Amino acid sequence: MIELRIKDFAGRSKFLTGATVGEEHRSRAAEAVLKDAGESDQMVVILNFDGVDFATASYFKAAVLGLAKENVRSTTHSELSMFPVVHNLSEDLGEELTIVCRSEWFPCLEATKYTQKGLLACRLHGEIDGSLKRTLQLLQSSAPATAASLAEQSPDEKVNVTAWNNRLAELFRLRLTTRYKEGRFWKYEPVTKEITYG
Repeated sequence: MIELRIKDFAGRSKFLTGATVGEEHRSRAAEAVLKDAGESDQMVVILNFDGVDFATASYFKAAVLGLAKENVRSTTHSELSMFPVVHNLSEDLGEELTIVCRSEWFPCLEATKYTQKGLLACRLHGEIDGSLKRTLQLLQSSAPATAASLAEQSPDEKVNVTAWNNRLAELFRLRLTTRYKEGRFWKYEPVTKEITYG
């Protein structure tokens, strides 16, 4: 996990506007993550907005969601997946981010409690459907888990292994779970121990 202060990219500016500024900040954040990643092929990136008064929707789309959707080529791995999590959002910033996440159908986590070891609690901006929420709930009580292990422990759900696999892959795409391969199977873990919706 790495924490980056947006103010370090923005200088004196307290108002972040436009996709161009967002893309510049995304690029600088990606560079910082690559330097810190070492052997890891996944990295949680806390973007600290302390000192930023406002950011536009186009900024959030380019800087934050852009970072989540971009896999960066690293020297040690073919690709590095980044999991951006925002922190220290004002009410206005939070509202703007929620609007972007809803319009893009791509959620974003806001850290409310964390330590050096990882995220303990987050608030979700945007929305995910009920089946993904249910999958996250199960993961939070049984991670790390595979699609097969979720199917085995939840026979009442009447969901087959393929469907669990699709849900888990979608949660990874949305940067709500990390994953690693063990043998032939992917094992998934939630990015944070606890999530508040809305």
